[in-house]
Amino acid sequence: MRSRLKLGEKTVLTSSRQVLPFFLPMAASWTFMALEAPVLTFFIARLPNTNVSLAAFGLTATLSFAIETPVIGLLSTSTALSTSKQNFRIVRNFAFWIIALVTVCAALFALTPAYRFVVSDLIGVPHSVEDAARSAMVIMIPWSAGVGFRRYAQGILIRNGVTAPMSWGTVLRISTMALCAALLARSAKVTGAQLAAYAWVAGVWAEAAYNQIVVRAVVRRTHALEHEHSAAQPLTYRAIIAYHFPLTAANMIWLLSRPIFTWALSASSQPELKLAGWEASGQLMFLFRGASFAMPEAALALAEHDPSGRITKRFSLQCGLAMACLQFLAASFQLCWLFYSHVVSIPEETARLAVSILIICSPVPFFACYQGYLKGKLSYLRKTGALTVSVGSFVSTVVVLIAALKILGRVGIEAASIVFVAATVVETWYLHTRLAAESVHELPARSDYPLAEERT
Repeated sequence: MRSRLKLGEKTVLTSSRQVLPFFLPMAASWTFMALEAPVLTFFIARLPNTNVSLAAFGLTATLSFAIETPVIGLLSTSTALSTSKQNFRIVRNFAFWIIALVTVCAALFALTPAYRFVVSDLIGVPHSVEDAARSAMVIMIPWSAGVGFRRYAQGILIRNGVTAPMSWGTVLRISTMALCAALLARSAKVTGAQLAAYAWVAGVWAEAAYNQIVVRAVVRRTHALEHEHSAAQPLTYRAIIAYHFPLTAANMIWLLSRPIFTWALSASSQPELKLAGWEASGQLMFLFRGASFAMPEAALALAEHDPSGRITKRFSLQCGLAMACLQFLAASFQLCWLFYSHVVSIPEETARLAVSILIICSPVPFFACYQGYLKGKLSYLRKTGALTVSVGSFVSTVVVLIAALKILGRVGIEAASIVFVAATVVETWYLHTRLAAESVHELPARSDYPLAEERT
């Protein structure tokens, strides 16, 4: 298999090595994106009020992720449903409407009393963090739209087997973000949270613009959307919503877990320190989990080449084991400590907390990679509702365990980390049992199924 995989060809996967050329650019894109938070932390740490700024940065990210949830699923929706020129146009129109909706929601949240109600009254974030994050949320209003255009375009690229530009687009994103942050840091007229917000918005829009240019070139050159699936069943908006809504619901439910952890740590002793440590650990954990975020689309796109799922499943387990071992070794042998203390230069106590979290959460990348395979296969089978239930099992486990710890008075960094690992295991178990219950060895040969027809 070449790096540009022709998804319509009747090639059968026989080795995990065949997955790598297609998967690697997507994994690289996620890994590069995981560098965002450490790069921004590097600049935030050189401005006044580091811990408050880091906590505000984490709060801004949490709230922005919650607002953008309707556009997150555009990657899978675009990959799976753009099976003809007509369907491509319908998916494109649907994406534009979703992007407009989240932009309006972002503005309403940031510019109205809804912000203070959620952050202060519901979550109970310290006032210093709340005030620092408010202006950052205003700056982040156009961020979700950039993410939506980016993910919609990447789905088209994956659909056509052209994954290499995805990694280059993310390099452009990181470079733009770092340049913007460096220029703002020199001005000394912005807070740490404001600097991060400006840089984030600039980076994601640079990548979104690049992806749109590449998509147009790919469609013109290959004519894949003109000719493939000529007999495909026309797509309706009702069908898109039925596929996309469970993905949105799953993302919305998952993001509830972040405020739950924020709420629990905000009520403990030294809340600003623990919130900063939790945010710092999440940045490197994202880096170690980067490959897992590319796994669902890889499993979805390659399902026709691996009907039994044996090859892609093995690949996901191998990848997960490697990333889990890497996280454990890096945290245990002080590599993460050196990164926190000498590269991003966060306070020593915050760095120690972050390293302890990474050690406890070392199994997470393994389960996350396997989850990616399971989610991709279920998405291929149009069982996206199972993804909603799986995330519900994760959040339910978090709620029950955090509530129990609150009653016992044992909420702390170590306990929160163990809760995160336990909830991840529960979610993986549900996905595994759900996929096992489906007839994955007898995939339907329907003309409207993604990747089911041979491209001409």
